[in-house]
Parts: sequence; C-alpha cells; structure tokens
Amino acid sequence: MNRKKIAAGFISFALMMQSCVFAVSAAEENKTANFEYDDFSVSYSVTNSYGNTEVVSLTLTNTGDETIEDWMLYFEPNGNIQYVTNATEMTAENGKMYFKNNGYNADIAPSSAVTFTYAVNDCTEIPDYYALCQTRVEKTEGYDVSLSVGESWGDSFNGSIVITNHTDKPIEAWELSIDTNFTITEISNSWAATVTELDEYQYLLKGTYTSTIAANSSVSLGFIGV
Repeated sequence: MNRKKIAAGFISFALMMQSCVFAVSAAEENKTANFEYDDFSVSYSVTNSYGNTEVVSLTLTNTGDETIEDWMLYFEPNGNIQYVTNATEMTAENGKMYFKNNGYNADIAPSSAVTFTYAVNDCTEIPDYYALCQTRVEKTEGYDVSLSVGESWGDSFNGSIVITNHTDKPIEAWELSIDTNFTITEISNSWAATVTELDEYQYLLKGTYTSTIAANSSVSLGFIGV
C-alpha cells in the first residue's frame, strides 16, 4: 500500500462579530412580541412573573434557506439577568453582552427553531431589536492536522484524522479542507463530522457532534479510505 498523505488547506470557524447591523421593529406594550428579519424571526413571551422578576421565553426561528450555524443572538434585555436556560450569557471583547447556543442546539435548520429562557429583574421594556452576531473566519495558525493509518484489506484501509487546537480558545463550528492521495469513502464515526468531496482527493470536513474543539484539545475523525 502506498504511503497515505494529507495536507490541510484551511480551517474556518464561527466567531462573535464585534459590530452588528440591527434591524428595528416596534414592540407593543404587552407581554408578547414577534420580530421579523431577513432569514430569521424572534418571538418574545413572558411566561411567569414574581415580584420584580419576569421569566422570558425567546424562540429563534430560521426563516431562510440555509442552516444558521453556531447561533449567537444580540439584544438588550433591559434589566438584570438572573439565569439562562438552553443558552449562555456571554460578553464580547467590546463589552457587548449576547446570548450563545449551548452546543447541542448550535445549528438551526431552515424552518426550524430553538427556544431558550431567561429570568430578568426590573425589566423596563420589551427588547425591540435583535441581531444574529456570528460570522465565519479562516484560521491559519494555532492548530494542526495529523493522519494515522490502521488496518488494511485489499485496496481499502481505515484511518483517523486528528485536529488539535493549540490555543486557549475553542474553535467552534469548524470546517476543514484537505488534500489527500486517497479516496475517503466513509466517515466511520459519522456522528462526529460530515465529508463532502470537492474534487478528486479534495474534501471538506465539517464538525457535527464535534463542532466545537475545546481549547488545547483535539477531535478524531475515523474514516475508511481506498
């Protein structure tokens, strides 16, 4: 069997944008509101209240034709957040607060939705504008890609591709382009990634269950090749 080789092209990942363009809709003075934007909508509903605290259910719906990957939603809650479920409250480098998926609900397919809940104290008014704030960038350093080859039978063999993140920040919603001298016929741990053939011996790998590579960690993708 010829020596198998792999060359990584580039890895891209999702990142919080430092500036967002906001579409504004007027909210009525009640406990529910709906907001429509290009390719997504937001439904706001107060489901419970006690004292000066309101529990808010927020549904983010993908109304576009492409999957929303690694969603991050910016809005002003107009009060003090007490807790969040099914999402995480984050702060960007510019000091802006936003809400981020919890990994298991990172991607929203067309015509699908995710719902998260938060409790807010002393809310002065319903938030009246929202913005998706993730963007995709190319990463050229801080990671490496290695190949190992296992058993072979006839012209076929099994192997693994390992992507290692050498930085102190996670790589989220990753995609990796690779050039090889063999054909990938199947990702054996198909829950971990998908593979798309771009050209002969050229592939695009995209993390699914492994869509986040934690800081100073790695993911391994098993495959069958020829």
